[in-house]
Amino acid sequence: MRNSGRDRIAVSAGVAVLLAILVLQLAITIRQESITWDEDDHIYSGYMSLKTGDFGLNPEHPPLVKMLAALPLLSMDLKVPPLQGREFKHEAFLNGKEFVFGNDADKVLFRARMTVVLLTVLLAVLVFLAAREMFGLAAGFFALVLFVFDPNFLAHGAFVTTDVVRWTPGLRQPEQSQSTVR
Repeated sequence: MRNSGRDRIAVSAGVAVLLAILVLQLAITIRQESITWDEDDHIYSGYMSLKTGDFGLNPEHPPLVKMLAALPLLSMDLKVPPLQGREFKHEAFLNGKEFVFGNDADKVLFRARMTVVLLTVLLAVLVFLAAREMFGLAAGFFALVLFVFDPNFLAHGAFVTTDVVRWTPGLRQPEQSQSTVR
């Protein structure tokens, strides 16, 4: 028996409501939480990778999420601290702080974090689709409800880190071994 148009609309509406709840929770997190220890490193290194093609800042983390988070910053007129020839970890750490706080930190963080929220929403949709495909519609909704209210994804799903992307199929990049990072 095929799903009727009305059933599809109801399923789509249910998914949309749950995703809206997720986005709302993550948007509140963005506004309430201060910057984490390494977000400014990630934002700055992603921005520099996009602007200059330099992947040498913060190379111990894959560049994809950093670069995606920096995309909305490209349209902003930002003050970029010059590279000073320090060891890459110090360069990314110190220039990252200067980059974020030398500009409108709230605006920079909001734009970068909302990009990561989109990745978290993508993962939520993939969880729903996979559970529905394997176990049926009820299981898809059950998995999506669990995801939307999971404290781990609510805690990490809005921050510019590699934590959530690590679990997103198709976006995960191979981990580098410690011996290849210089």
